[in-house]
Amino acid sequence: MPREFFPSPVVQVIQKDAFERKGLRQMLLEPELLATIEADVNLVADLVALRGVMPEKTKETARIVIAKVEAELMERLERRTADAIRGALERSRRTNRPRFADIDWPRTIRANLHHYQAEHRTVVPERLIGFLRQQRRIVDLDEVVLCVDQSGSMATSVVYASIFAAVMASLPVVTTKLVCFDTAIVDLTEELADPVEVLFGVQLGSGSRHQADPLGRIEAPDGTARTALRCVWVRRWAVCPSTLRGSRIGRCPICIGAVPVSDLSFSEPLLQPDQIKKRNRERILTMRSKRARGRRHGLLLLSTACAAAFLAAMPAMAQERTTAPAQPAAPAADPGAGLDRGQIEDIIVTARRREESAQGTPLSISAISSDQLQQLNIVRIEGISQLAPSLRVTQASGSGNAPAIYIRGIGTLSTALYVEPAVGIYVDGVYTPRPSGNTFDLPDIASVEVLRGPQGTLFGRNTTGGAILLSTRNPTPEFGIKADFSYGSYNEIIASSVVQLGRIGTSPFMAKVSAQVHSRDGWVEAPGYSPAKWGGALDSFGVGGAIRGEMGDFTLDLRGRYNDLISYTGWEALAGTTVGRAYFGNAGVANNRPFPIGVGPRDYSYRDPRSDGKSQVKTWGGVLTAQYDFSKALQIKSITGYNKIDQNLRGNLGGGSTLGVVANPVVPGKFIEPVTPHVTPNNPGTQKQFTEEVQLLGDVGDFNYLVGLYYYDEKVDETITTILNSPLSATTAIRLNRSTSYSIDSTSLAGFAQIGWKPSFAGGKLELVGGIRYTEDKKTLASRSVSTTTTTTTLTQARSDKWDNVGWMGSISYQALPGVLLYGRASSAYRSGGYNAPTVGAPPFGPETARSYELGFKSDLFDRHVRFNAAVYQTDYDDLQVNGYNISTNTNQLTNAGKARYRGFEVEAQAGLGGFRIDGNVGYVDPHYSEYIIAVGGAPTNVADQAAFANVPNWTYHVGGQYALETASAGKFTLRGDFTGKGNSPTYSLISQAPNTAQVPLYGVESNVSLRLLWDGTVRGRKLRAQVFVENLTNNRYLTFVTDFGAIMSGVYNRPRYFGASVGIDF
Repeated sequence: MPREFFPSPVVQVIQKDAFERKGLRQMLLEPELLATIEADVNLVADLVALRGVMPEKTKETARIVIAKVEAELMERLERRTADAIRGALERSRRTNRPRFADIDWPRTIRANLHHYQAEHRTVVPERLIGFLRQQRRIVDLDEVVLCVDQSGSMATSVVYASIFAAVMASLPVVTTKLVCFDTAIVDLTEELADPVEVLFGVQLGSGSRHQADPLGRIEAPDGTARTALRCVWVRRWAVCPSTLRGSRIGRCPICIGAVPVSDLSFSEPLLQPDQIKKRNRERILTMRSKRARGRRHGLLLLSTACAAAFLAAMPAMAQERTTAPAQPAAPAADPGAGLDRGQIEDIIVTARRREESAQGTPLSISAISSDQLQQLNIVRIEGISQLAPSLRVTQASGSGNAPAIYIRGIGTLSTALYVEPAVGIYVDGVYTPRPSGNTFDLPDIASVEVLRGPQGTLFGRNTTGGAILLSTRNPTPEFGIKADFSYGSYNEIIASSVVQLGRIGTSPFMAKVSAQVHSRDGWVEAPGYSPAKWGGALDSFGVGGAIRGEMGDFTLDLRGRYNDLISYTGWEALAGTTVGRAYFGNAGVANNRPFPIGVGPRDYSYRDPRSDGKSQVKTWGGVLTAQYDFSKALQIKSITGYNKIDQNLRGNLGGGSTLGVVANPVVPGKFIEPVTPHVTPNNPGTQKQFTEEVQLLGDVGDFNYLVGLYYYDEKVDETITTILNSPLSATTAIRLNRSTSYSIDSTSLAGFAQIGWKPSFAGGKLELVGGIRYTEDKKTLASRSVSTTTTTTTLTQARSDKWDNVGWMGSISYQALPGVLLYGRASSAYRSGGYNAPTVGAPPFGPETARSYELGFKSDLFDRHVRFNAAVYQTDYDDLQVNGYNISTNTNQLTNAGKARYRGFEVEAQAGLGGFRIDGNVGYVDPHYSEYIIAVGGAPTNVADQAAFANVPNWTYHVGGQYALETASAGKFTLRGDFTGKGNSPTYSLISQAPNTAQVPLYGVESNVSLRLLWDGTVRGRKLRAQVFVENLTNNRYLTFVTDFGAIMSGVYNRPRYFGASVGIDF
């Protein structure tokens, strides 16, 4: 032996020369060589192959060498691998490239045969044909099984696989199993904590047999992704994903474009290391049913992500081991090209504070994607009204372009800061309680969820009508820009941009910024002003930003936004009493002088007391979301939010900007306004809020749970100045002049819990859910009012009140057939009490409570080409809060009307075939008062037979259709048309409080017809889009809001017909 005749250095040189020049791998059995040779992946692979004949002394040295290489690879690959897996579990981290499962491979190959390259025996797919990309995340993923071919030729891949599996095992969001196979199968899951032990547990064989393919032998539930790491060296290194239960892949589709061979299985049980020679060929796996097809696509996504991570981990392996010619890279394909084949997408929602499919959520919910918003050119929240049944978004009463939102007939029109709406708006999980706080544009919205019916358990107070959830996009690791520009009638300009800044250096943080400008002229003419100040004009600017950090199991999100909106509301005087018409008519001829200056604060930069209707609203918002995943059974989440509103709402509810006079009710389309204003409110105010919510959630066996605490702190300051003429005759009037300043401090504490149970004996088809929430509210009011009629009066008020409530929810759902969900739901909600702050001495109004009962079903039929959802409901309200104008105090006041019952139904339907698609919805609500108590002559009186439901149409409906034509070279063209309508509705709560309402018919039906032509394509690798459109094609005019002040009634008309065009680019 050399070591007996030569010193150690000479022995090492001889051994190294024999290993490197002669290829004698047996030299690795000598410990002297291992101590000096440069370690790499190939060396580790050789050591693994020789470990069966390796002496114990050499094994110790080998372990040191292997551990060193493993540590180096782990350091290089851990972050990349973890990002890939988390990216599969989180849709926002993924790129827009089409997934393998999205491609219809037989049709794609046939369509690209003319691109066959004989010298490489390769088809280059320039045009991808497939199915509509499913916008979903993996739902309820339980485990990932990583299958590694351990045949002798695959030794190097085993090294990478051990690292890959160890990284995945460290992620608590999924359970990872590692299985090695050749002629037998070895389960190495228990060794995943130490990659070195994994390698020493591998039994490298002489080859693999198809009947030992573990993809057909591992009994996995629907929540299991399975990834096979198996390829031929001379072809190309790749990872072959498969999620077909009872299936195998005959040839790797990534290598040579072959399609997976489905429904072939040769059953064989999974063997432990000590059972390798005792294989049992008992059949243990049944074929995957079509019921799991939807989830299979989601699991395939994770498998593909695993594949991508594994390929990224070994970029140089093909060059090291193969002499096959390099395959030419296919040209970049449009991610959307050929992928719309009529199948209907499903959207992941968070309506139950956890991510799940909208079609699998047992409640009435409409999920709207960012693509739908972009396609329909929806840039403000009022545009979503057409996309959900029983939803009406209209102009709020206090101008400022604030939206007034009604769901199933429940909502409020007031923009006053003392009024809390019945529909809760949540932006990135933070409640925004005031309509004027929702005036921002939507340049960076990822999705919108409309939750119909009371949502008191998980979303808390002020959701007796429902809730709307707005989610902005997450930052991504890659740099990218999305820019859009639109121009239309009335000089409307909308320009927006979202810039993904990518990862910040080598840190775990990513960032993005967004900005949008929006301006237009008005359409209600105001002589003496430029069109930029006519009624309907606006000028808005908004910016936003976000930073996201992913540090292992800890995720941190910081988001902020700012918006500044200036708007001019087109109030018009519509009708008046005989005395009112005479007085204001004479004012325009013989009494052409302004009203007296009010006693409240005055803006000296504008001296003409006739208000131009300018309102300005500035909003700030920020949210810090932190989440730590201890395990699947326990995650903790914190949502910290801050919002601020700085508003000055001014409106001339009597017009006041033109030289017309109030006459008899106007004919449709004419704008008649008095020379002097009837009501000139000036409402500067601020609102600040801080919220904190902590959630504990997880899945334990058949159960899932959510427990949380919520804290809300708000301060409101507002001054309401009103100048009002109350006519006594054709020539005289009492001039009311009042300025009220008030502040309200509000705090709310709540605790809530919800638990769901999917019993395993029902195969995951049955789910029972129950929840409860306790809320305690406290409000403190301080106000001061100065009013002048014939004398000046000063009043003050201070008081504090508390209210509490216990809300509950229960639901049952059953997956009766593949794609068909039946459910029943009962829930309650609570709307906080408060104060009529502008009227000192007015009694407070109490809380409003609701109890709702709902039955429904959701269905995806004909291979997801038809979707049909329907629900019927009944909601009982106690102490319903109703807003009405009190003539005796000349103020709008909230009162508790009594008892009311709302009954209705909703239907949503979609169908697609090829390039054709049709969608629609209809909602019906039939409300009735059983009790409406007011004081008549000092005595409580039930006037339910005289009461009406203001601004509540019985019917809402929408139908839309489109045809998409895809071309090989010119991109994709889509022609779309939509029709949206709402039924007639009264504008008053009690006819006795609205003497003019009967004089004004509802001119026209509230409806809109729109047409648009869209184009999507790719030019030089950049995704481009364009569209031309027309809204209100028939130029239909109708009233969006009406208010009656006794002597005169005013209102706002909708926007006339307008045209526009937009272009956009992604790069």
